[in-house]
Amino acid sequence: GQAVVTREGGTESKKWPPHPLNTLEMQKRLNRAIRVSPEQIMKLAEELYQAGFISYPRTETDKFPHDFDYRTSIEQLHPHPKFGFHAVILSGGRFRQPPGGGHDDKAHPPIYPTKLASTRDYATWRNRDVRLIDVYEFVCRHFLASCSLPAVAHKTTVEVDMGGERFKATGNMIKELNYLEVYGKGPAGGPTLSPSYDGWSSNTIPSYVVGQRFEPTELALRPGRTQPPPLLSETDLLSKMEAHQIGTDATQAQH
Repeated sequence: GQAVVTREGGTESKKWPPHPLNTLEMQKRLNRAIRVSPEQIMKLAEELYQAGFISYPRTETDKFPHDFDYRTSIEQLHPHPKFGFHAVILSGGRFRQPPGGGHDDKAHPPIYPTKLASTRDYATWRNRDVRLIDVYEFVCRHFLASCSLPAVAHKTTVEVDMGGERFKATGNMIKELNYLEVYGKGPAGGPTLSPSYDGWSSNTIPSYVVGQRFEPTELALRPGRTQPPPLLSETDLLSKMEAHQIGTDATQAQH
């Protein structure tokens, strides 16, 4: 039978870009995305730093100094074939100065790209260790994301009546991707970026109006059961070490 929409309402919600990158966040986010141990991530980051591609990778700071040169750092990434499009967008007026978090070790700035990698550099990394590309591109995309506007969605709740039974669904209608264009899977028209470091819930629903009638495409009643909590991941462990002040940004990777 047909379902009838009896109520529809929603509010705008925003998903904020990440803070500028410090060591612990780099370890957690990269471990989650590419399944490389924090210790290996630090070795790769150190190699990129020694070669002049990223800033010093051992820092607790997640806020750039007031005199940081965002313009030059963003413009140098314009030619990159994967995410240069977003650097151009930021230079064209969509830049948002990242407010930063609450960490400052008073010694080093957040981690950011210091040089554009060339085609030759990429070829060298593929022969040496392809994960160097993963770490370099993550630092670049994180930096661009932190300088971007928040993503905007309309969180919608819909109630429908079908055969005297009421059903409710809640989901997001994405309005503006903004930072997720470079930090997620890429803009709708491409290019597609991989891996994705962030995204909105996949629970998206179309817009409805009260009184609208439609035929459900599927009716299903699925059984379920409670599950035990999962084992701690590397990311969970690093978060707990930070919360309980166990170790430093230089030693936490060696847990």
